[in-house]
Amino acid sequence: MKILNVAIFGTGWAAEAHFKTIKRMNKFKVCCVFGRNKERLKTIRKKWNVTIYNSKKELFLNEKIDVVLVANQNSFHYQDAFYALKKGINVVLEKPTSTSFYNSKKLVDYALKKKLKISVVMQRRFDASSDYLKYLIQKKIGKIILIKLNIFMHRDHKYFDKLKWLKEKKKSGGGILIHHAIHTIDQLLYVLNQKVIDAKCHISNKILKLKIEDTAVGFIVFKNQKIASLSATYCANKNLKNSIEIYGDKLSVKLENNKIYNLSKRYNKKDYVLKSFAKASLGNYQSIWEDFYIAEKSRVSIDRILETDKAISLMYKSFLFKI
Repeated sequence: MKILNVAIFGTGWAAEAHFKTIKRMNKFKVCCVFGRNKERLKTIRKKWNVTIYNSKKELFLNEKIDVVLVANQNSFHYQDAFYALKKGINVVLEKPTSTSFYNSKKLVDYALKKKLKISVVMQRRFDASSDYLKYLIQKKIGKIILIKLNIFMHRDHKYFDKLKWLKEKKKSGGGILIHHAIHTIDQLLYVLNQKVIDAKCHISNKILKLKIEDTAVGFIVFKNQKIASLSATYCANKNLKNSIEIYGDKLSVKLENNKIYNLSKRYNKKDYVLKSFAKASLGNYQSIWEDFYIAEKSRVSIDRILETDKAISLMYKSFLFKI
């Protein structure tokens, strides 16, 4: 079995989480790290015992790389992924693929042209609950009447003070939509397997008063003319959970907190919980890397993720309230 050499672009918490995952696997080896912050690079060298680089050019001159992980701030995703592709290297790319749909499309086109692989870190596509929800849509739900997405990611000023770049729209690309709601939107697109034809949104920053949106309300229209409404906020109670609700003419269900509920039944009845999933069934970083290693056509390949980028881009373009 070939062990693939990995270069990590990034020195933050996401890069470290991937490093810990890769270290537990026997298919990959992190051989070097590229970063723009020299002080953090020095800390990484001591902590991870890897070679560090402040120059991408120097890294590729000195190292034999099989795959580049891009796990730094959002505004660098496009340029760093494209740099690796031009070197003929496959990429694992943290979400979002970029801060603009135009650049995401360019990555897709170039990767397909050069027959290179980009896997995007959208781990919810590997949740067992996602596959079961896909089965219900195909076999049990019947004609879909409407869909509701609820994204409640409680984040206060302390969270953003630790990750200051998230507060800057040029670096992050936006707020709740591109940084957190993206996962639930992508999960829905995976289970529906439908193209996006339109999306609109109202966004606001009136609660946290940052330069990015803290709350969004909108909708997504799919090629089969089904509509999903979306409500997303950083500001709700931290005990609220993300959920996907799908209402059909035969069965209505809700995916929340790794359980699928039968909304056609009373909440206090035994069969209200249609199916429960163990925590171990959740997709994670290891799912991404295992899939990258063995799959010729990944369920998280960038061309399959592009519809998610499109939905978010359309919502930002159409927002009704300017922040």
